[in-house]
Amino acid sequence: MKKLFVFLSIACLCISIAGCSKGKPAASAASGDVSTHPKVTLKLGAVDAADDLFIICVYKFAELVKEKSGGSITVEVYPASQLGDMPKMFEAVKMGTQDIAGGSGSYMSQFIPDKAIETAFFLFENEAHFLKYVASDLCREYRDEFTAKTSVIPLSQTWIRGARYFIAKRPLKTAADFKDLKTRVPDIKGYLKSTEALGCKPTMVVWAEIYLALQQGVVDAAENAPISLYSSKFHEVAPYMMETSHLYDSTCLYMSDRSFKRLTAEQQKVIIECDLEAGKNFTQLLKDLTQDYIDKLVAEGGTLVRRSEMDIAALSRMARDGAMALEAEGFWSAGLYDKVAAMK
Repeated sequence: MKKLFVFLSIACLCISIAGCSKGKPAASAASGDVSTHPKVTLKLGAVDAADDLFIICVYKFAELVKEKSGGSITVEVYPASQLGDMPKMFEAVKMGTQDIAGGSGSYMSQFIPDKAIETAFFLFENEAHFLKYVASDLCREYRDEFTAKTSVIPLSQTWIRGARYFIAKRPLKTAADFKDLKTRVPDIKGYLKSTEALGCKPTMVVWAEIYLALQQGVVDAAENAPISLYSSKFHEVAPYMMETSHLYDSTCLYMSDRSFKRLTAEQQKVIIECDLEAGKNFTQLLKDLTQDYIDKLVAEGGTLVRRSEMDIAALSRMARDGAMALEAEGFWSAGLYDKVAAMK
């Protein structure tokens, strides 16, 4: 728990914005010491709670950027949907009225149909399998295509959230337990289809409203990484967390191409380097602290249903059948499911 205290303290960092304003085009920038380059302030929004590990590491990203840019770049962080839900923030980033939004890597599937393969439940056997996919030429091509279509740059896809679990008002162990289960899904079609494949009744609810939706019975279950589930206190109204590991997920910092081009080449390099460093830090911290969060959930009255207690084989078959039906309908390219499955 000592580690947890140390890194939670990062959330209290104050990012000074004194003397900073929107910068001039990169063409007018001075060369050499990046601290002499035009002053720029970037707004970064995310839906995650202020004490979520992702937000803690986003503050670290902001700190790194300020340090490595010699104070020429300030990143203002707005957690907990202060700038809106992910669809609203993404539109703002596309238009350039918001500089950066933090969100799931699978959000790209809204524009790149084949990226929806990441939302196929039980496709990835483990985190190593998912990492091979993320590092593949195929995934890099998707990110390039996404930028060409949207004018939004996913800085990297290396903020790895690890395995996602279900949380619900009752224990879920068999395929029958998932039948007609009102389950929250994000505004991403792949999640909706994968949830339907398990027999659930998917319901779109924005992240900031999940707690109330669970409390009022609008939904009876949700899913995400254990740290996010705990940080949002969902266990107070849905006390059972299932170790399904049905998805392996990443988070991206999505940056407006307009905002990126306002930076000098040296400032752009700082942003990219700091994203990679903060993402690596986030991934390692999550591995170190996930069990701490699970233990806290149990200590606060929640119940963990282990993977060994569940009929994972039956759920995996249902998920694959659903994915194959989607592939036959042209939801993603023919043969893609097996291609990604073979990357393990």
